[in-house]
Amino acid sequence: PPNINELFSNGLHHGAASIEIGDSTLVTEKAINLSVSADYKRKRLSIVFDAYSNVINDFIYLKPTLVPTLTIKGAFPTFVHDQVNAHLRGVDLTLNYAFTKEFRLTSKASILRAVNQTTREHLVMMPADRFENSLEYNFKDIEKVKKAYVSVSMASVLKQTRVPEDMDYANPPEGYSLLNFAAGMDISLKEQSISIGISVNNLLNTRYRDYLNRFRYFADEMGRNISLRVKVPFTLFTPKSIYNQ
Repeated sequence: PPNINELFSNGLHHGAASIEIGDSTLVTEKAINLSVSADYKRKRLSIVFDAYSNVINDFIYLKPTLVPTLTIKGAFPTFVHDQVNAHLRGVDLTLNYAFTKEFRLTSKASILRAVNQTTREHLVMMPADRFENSLEYNFKDIEKVKKAYVSVSMASVLKQTRVPEDMDYANPPEGYSLLNFAAGMDISLKEQSISIGISVNNLLNTRYRDYLNRFRYFADEMGRNISLRVKVPFTLFTPKSIYNQ
């Protein structure tokens, strides 16, 4: 069934910098879902393939009106919650290959096609084709350092070309590729184990915009993002102390 914001929204969505308008006459979606999954495993190679086809009557989605709303804070792009009979179909593929016990390649692909069955046009605001390849090396454990690893990945998103003409405030942005890096380890200090990790997203500080982000109308996506993670697990008391109490 439609949720509360799809029924009764009528104003500025501050988190998305856009006006959203609900429709109190929306009805419950009705879907027929078919999915097929196949797994292939060998000593070094594993492949997982998923395919799906979803026929959804009264599919609820957010539709651009192409008429911005003028407010005392400026003009904002406006969207309405609408319903169509839609057909969503796609595939997801994951491949893992171990060159050695320590060195591994992982490849992923995600492809979706979404069509309005009445007009035979593609739906707006649907994900573009996405691909990702990553290499990970796991180091051998030594005395106080365990589960040490380093990985490099390249995520690529193609330009979304399957959109109806004159149905959005701006044309879909160009495709992009992002280089990411991650490393981590567990360190044992006496009886305490500490996990340390670092990740760098968009290592090359690539300038890009994502089709699914409505902020793309105004600004680029985040640039290089470096995160340091330190995890120190602890317990307030041991199970033995419970019984002592």
